[in-house]
Amino acid sequence: MKTGLMVLCCIGLMLECVGGVSLDELQAEYAEKGHLEAYLMLTRGQGVGTAEIHCSEKILTPGCAVDWVEVVYAAPKGGIAPGGSVTLAVPPGPSQTTIQFDDSGKPAWLQVKAAVPVQVEKKNPAFEIQEACLARESNVKVILPEGLPGGSKLSFVWHDVVLDQHARRWNGDSWRFPVMVDHDGDGWAEHLPEMASLPKTAGPAKYLLVRAASMAVVGEPVRLTVSAFDEQWNPAQSFEGMVRFSREDGSTDGLPSPVKYSPVDQGSKTVFATFNDPGFHWVTVTGKNGMVNRSNPIEIFEHEPKQRLYWGDLHVHTEMSCDARVWAETTSTYAGSYNIGRYRYGLDFQANADHHGFEQGNYTPAEWEHMQRITNEANDPGEFVTVVANEYSHPHGDSNAYFRQGDVPFIKRGNYPGGLHKQLRSLGAVLIPHHVSQNMRPFHWDNYHPEMMSVCEIFSNHGRAEFLNNKPHYSKKKVPTVKGTTWVEQLLSGKQMGCIASSDDHRARPGTGGLAGVWSREGLTRDGVVGALLERNCYATTSDRAILYFDVKKGDHPVLSIRAAAGSLIEKVEIIKNGEVAHAAAPNALTAELSWTDPAAPSKCWYYVRLTLKAQAVCEENLVNKKQFVWSSPVWL
Repeated sequence: MKTGLMVLCCIGLMLECVGGVSLDELQAEYAEKGHLEAYLMLTRGQGVGTAEIHCSEKILTPGCAVDWVEVVYAAPKGGIAPGGSVTLAVPPGPSQTTIQFDDSGKPAWLQVKAAVPVQVEKKNPAFEIQEACLARESNVKVILPEGLPGGSKLSFVWHDVVLDQHARRWNGDSWRFPVMVDHDGDGWAEHLPEMASLPKTAGPAKYLLVRAASMAVVGEPVRLTVSAFDEQWNPAQSFEGMVRFSREDGSTDGLPSPVKYSPVDQGSKTVFATFNDPGFHWVTVTGKNGMVNRSNPIEIFEHEPKQRLYWGDLHVHTEMSCDARVWAETTSTYAGSYNIGRYRYGLDFQANADHHGFEQGNYTPAEWEHMQRITNEANDPGEFVTVVANEYSHPHGDSNAYFRQGDVPFIKRGNYPGGLHKQLRSLGAVLIPHHVSQNMRPFHWDNYHPEMMSVCEIFSNHGRAEFLNNKPHYSKKKVPTVKGTTWVEQLLSGKQMGCIASSDDHRARPGTGGLAGVWSREGLTRDGVVGALLERNCYATTSDRAILYFDVKKGDHPVLSIRAAAGSLIEKVEIIKNGEVAHAAAPNALTAELSWTDPAAPSKCWYYVRLTLKAQAVCEENLVNKKQFVWSSPVWL
């Protein structure tokens, strides 16, 4: 068992050695292929000159108003050649951060100051240009027709802006302003070695969140992870005060004594409880100023169960995904992401599934090796499991690959899907389609692989993909469900797929927008997690770590049994048969138990269970005040 806060070396934005290849050669290669972001990544740190940053505010907190922020670029000794340029990338944020040059009396006015002639343009980031997904003209390009003498300065002053709602997640998030310089006027710019940035600090604690291990035997210590968050659900790392624990009946039997938090705890603690009475239990935590939260259910057994339930997020992005670096208000390092999942949200397992594809400006083969080393170091069987994973994006749909092993070669894409599938199949991978039904790259089910695609990701931050026109869909896309692409439609077509949910988080918040529950007979190990996915011994939840048992006994009339416990009231239990609701109940309680006999004679059919849970004011942030759902994987007859 690894104890304490895990400290791992972080990748950051590592500078790849150009290895003797000239910039001219790189430019020729990437200009021909149109991979602008790959060029920027490979030449990180090759930009010349320096940048410094100044701000009207001494302390930056989420959502605060900033009178002005100034980034000052100083040219190198050799200066900038005529026709060269300096480009500032403005960080994302609310509408008040949409840059404009025309009206000094309106928010987000950006002013360029220089002692030489300049031409100022708004540009989309290179990633958006090459991927044809123009979202934000967030780059300010200053062209220097007469160049910029050595030592001369050029400043960008951004007035009257509002900071985004995000703050430090684990290891030093900041308000970042990348600067790219075309020093020789050849049309190609490179990032400076150091980014202009200012630290962001979370606000005072407003919420407590407690998440528990789901199962234990009598007398076995049960892990409780208790974290404090500010009003915008950033970790309240400066939280100080006492946190008290109680059971549903108000007693404190077997629970920790009140725990005192200090800034050294960074807003999170892991403590342990014990229970001597079998059954379902919940723990309530209470802090100052009315902070209170109830845990997910904990099931206690008299004897070791045949299998245990574990919770994880299998779809997390870090700064190694280019789209996160370009669009997210905050990201985490690769190692920091595992720390967040384990120590802030109390996950049992996690996979950092960053976008694969160097051409898109993601990671190189050398970085992939380093990412796997970090994943293996973070893997702590029995306590916290990490799974080597990556995401393959394609116009015909995206899917994530998961591996049992800790040493996976850098996959060459090959022909899609055949070439990719052949390589992944040889490695024993599980391949899970995701955001399958909304209008942004819906999955083309002609590319279904029955051996690897044992489950489908039916919920994430992209929305719900259960059935056509499902409501609420929780999607921000123009078309939340495209006909012929949802999970139920694929089940009706004869595919046998279980289900999971994952966050697809790009903002350093693993576990906050969908979770996978896996039943493992091998304990908390990589083999146990990946094996459960292959066997469809898993289920999906929007984020509530509800315990759900679903059993079907075959016979002249199948008997379906359901037993469940949740962190919020179970408003509805539904049995779905061949895509239609066959039976429903409304327990309106934290637990539910029912048995239903299908009056129809057995035939070729399948069933799954859907729970609808009451909305909660304090829960994982993306589901606050929203109804939650739990879906079992189907059972086929």
